[in-house]
Amino acid sequence: MRQRRVIIVSYDPHIRSVLKQFFDARVYETVVFRESTICPVYGDVGECPGPYSCGDLFIVGHALPAMNGIDLLLSQHQRGCKLSASNKAVIAGSLSGEGMATLAALGSTLLQQPLDVSKLEQWVTECENRMDLDRPVAIWRKEGREACHDEVLSILLAHDTVEHATVVNKSKCGICAKTSRPMLPNQIIRLRADSLGINDDALVRWVKAAGNGTFLVGLSLCI
Repeated sequence: MRQRRVIIVSYDPHIRSVLKQFFDARVYETVVFRESTICPVYGDVGECPGPYSCGDLFIVGHALPAMNGIDLLLSQHQRGCKLSASNKAVIAGSLSGEGMATLAALGSTLLQQPLDVSKLEQWVTECENRMDLDRPVAIWRKEGREACHDEVLSILLAHDTVEHATVVNKSKCGICAKTSRPMLPNQIIRLRADSLGINDDALVRWVKAAGNGTFLVGLSLCI
């Protein structure tokens, strides 16, 4: 039986932080993105390519830079998303009558801002009763990766320790870097790379041994 997975898409860093803490406490695999472009049905790209759903829960902020939350859920519905709409929610302060009607027709939930944790917990518990943890999940990367050429990345760790890494490739939401120091998944670190215009917090997604005492680390900027 696998771990439950929630996918959170919100342009609001406070919402991302609150939801991540909530689901981490429930021992979820919490996957957080700042923009909806990560979803393979974003834009005019045809059907969802995945044989399985990307997660067990999908929570999206309505206010996004391009496609809003309800439009994204509607696109997922029309293009074969494998996750039940009943396990999806939109976060918004309020919605128009048309927006509420669309959400009701889809069978998804509105989580109103400011978030009521008791109502969030009630909805999540209902969703958990519908989850099949014997069924695999998959997540698909849509965004392209740009190769880098020996750009140096400074990583600020605990106790003001600075580690220098080499950037292997990057995207709008993440970086793959090579370092001599292993890091812990889900660790929050501070990054700086002047040549790439980066000076931001990041989340360590994964770590892999690369040989000769070096490690590849996947760093998410969308936290």
